[in-house]
Amino acid sequence: MARPARLDLDGFKQVNDTLGHPAGDRVLVEAAGALRAAVRAGDLPARLGGDEFAVLLADVRDEREAVAVADRIIAGIVARVASSGCPVRVGASAGVVVRTPGLDDETMFRLADAALYRSKAAGKGRVELHVAA
Repeated sequence: MARPARLDLDGFKQVNDTLGHPAGDRVLVEAAGALRAAVRAGDLPARLGGDEFAVLLADVRDEREAVAVADRIIAGIVARVASSGCPVRVGASAGVVVRTPGLDDETMFRLADAALYRSKAAGKGRVELHVAA
């Protein structure tokens, strides 16, 4: 069963504000590379705009597996941006929703977005799971 995940970079605004947009662009390239490296065959990653990304997690057996993939993406972004020499700490937060029959794609994405913002409110650098009823 597929599950949508939403990700935002933590600390990205500080990169643009202190180091400039060319540095921000390099961070986005590193984050996208980490995202591509962390997803599995069949997953569909995408940049939505700015520092916002989404992944359609394909063939996920359960919530633990979905959270594990999102955790791996977050860890990959942190490590890859840090190793690029960026002096600003950049991380990521994620929201994952469990696909429930009857919910349309727009609702699923909105719920993943809400889970993402709960993740940021809870301290960033983490995954929040939304189980749709």
